[in-house]
Amino acid sequence: MPAVTRLPETHRASLAFDVTVADFEAFNLHQVNAAGRKARRLRNHAIFLLVMAGILTAYYAATDVLHAADLPLLYGAPLGFALAGLVALEALRPWFIRRQIRTLLGRAPRDAFLGHKRLEASPEGLTITATTSTTQCEWAAITHVDETSQHLFLMLGNASGIIIPKRGQPQAALDALRACLAAKAAATGAVEVPA
Repeated sequence: MPAVTRLPETHRASLAFDVTVADFEAFNLHQVNAAGRKARRLRNHAIFLLVMAGILTAYYAATDVLHAADLPLLYGAPLGFALAGLVALEALRPWFIRRQIRTLLGRAPRDAFLGHKRLEASPEGLTITATTSTTQCEWAAITHVDETSQHLFLMLGNASGIIIPKRGQPQAALDALRACLAAKAAATGAVEVPA
């Protein structure tokens, strides 16, 4: 289906908001825990840890570190370590992500990610104005929309997006943006917009 680059003139929205470190963290945590990603990550971690447990068990068996009488320990210890490792990786994941984000924001120009932004939705697409830059994004670039109780994420592919905090936003402005997104979805069928 061909991409529609313009929407009717009636579809316009304007929002002003501040993106904070907490908003940036919320976006990344939302992405990490997205439907298919969490299951895939758990599966990959489980496979890795089970392979490591198998290698450790083979090492124990080959070197006779544990005697034949200790068979439950021979198989149980590596599997126990693998299970504990899987639980620890998942429990510490939010901390790791927050730490990586704070490191990234400490190195990168913070104005590119954080601070006051103004979003204008027009028939051509989105214009995001920050203190030091202006970015234009055509409607065709938005692949889907994720909405949480506190944020609206306009996804530009699988891993990047536009973070729109809902706090302090008039409901009419959010509804106008949703109407623009729904019109784009109806026109192209390419965007998944939450109901």
